Amino acid sequence: TPLPLPAPSPLDAAAAALDSAIAAITSAVALPWLTGRETPPPPAPGISEADAAWRVGGCFPSRIAPTASTTTTTHPASPPAPAGGTHHLAAVGTRAFSLWGASLRIYDFGVYVSPDAAAASPALGGPAAPDAHAADPIAFSRALRSADDVPKTLLVRTRRALPLPLMKAEYARILTRRIALVGGDPSDTALTELIGLFRSDVLPPSARGPAGMVRAGTVLEFGRAPGGRLTVSLDGVRLADVASPPLAAAVFDIYLGADLPCCPAAQAAAAVRVARWAGGGSGGGGGGTPGRLSGPQWRDTVEEVEASHEPGPLAPELVCGRGGGGGTCAGRRAAKLG
Repeated sequence: TPLPLPAPSPLDAAAAALDSAIAAITSAVALPWLTGRETPPPPAPGISEADAAWRVGGCFPSRIAPTASTTTTTHPASPPAPAGGTHHLAAVGTRAFSLWGASLRIYDFGVYVSPDAAAASPALGGPAAPDAHAADPIAFSRALRSADDVPKTLLVRTRRALPLPLMKAEYARILTRRIALVGGDPSDTALTELIGLFRSDVLPPSARGPAGMVRAGTVLEFGRAPGGRLTVSLDGVRLADVASPPLAAAVFDIYLGADLPCCPAAQAAAAVRVARWAGGGSGGGGGGTPGRLSGPQWRDTVEEVEASHEPGPLAPELVCGRGGGGGTCAGRRAAKLG
């Protein structure tokens, strides 16, 4: 007959409970943060199957349909129906920082622009846009950043769980400086409203990570429409719609502006691509119907852009920040399946 085991002492019981708590915190918070691996969030209500697929897949589509701009600041159960027109992927990138000698990727981003609007925009120079960009890329980037008649979309996907207060502080710090850089007022009420969205009660369930963090894989979306309208969505759920041309320019200045962009390689790639769209083709001179890409010019430009990405709706990574890395969405998918 086996001898009965002695009951653990109160000290042993407390030590075991502490070990269990540390293991739970490590598996739920520390490991997902360090590795960037976390269970994919469930899609938000109202998201289409195709929309949910690229969000969960960790990649960016080559084209998106922007959501319609409204005048509300409500938090609906599902986003409004997409507006007409299509935004095309202009550049992708990854933001990283160095920690104890290791490069940690914090988030990926994709910048989208309407090619038709770029071709019609006087601010970008029309058929002369490629030559204007070649002559003064800084001036062209600033014009693109601030062009109110060129709708744009920015998608930011977190690579690891991030503390919500940290995200709020970083956006407040960066946008306060950027809005002044583009000629706006740091006390802009639209900026105050945007920063105020970084609250736990605003996060949709799909974005809520462990220990009050924003879940890895959460997609933050900024859409710019004419009139300086800036829409903000999280995992496809509309959070706010504000009107402020300086704030809209400040958000996109982080990625498209020539003054210390988040990712210089992505900024340069986006400027070159949009200059070609604005010129009506892949080289200088352009031609075609004024204000709109058509016929061979449109086809050549789209084929050129698509040829620089994977076939289908996925785009490759453009790794920025310190450290190496790289690969494509297809490569990451294969690694996960292998």
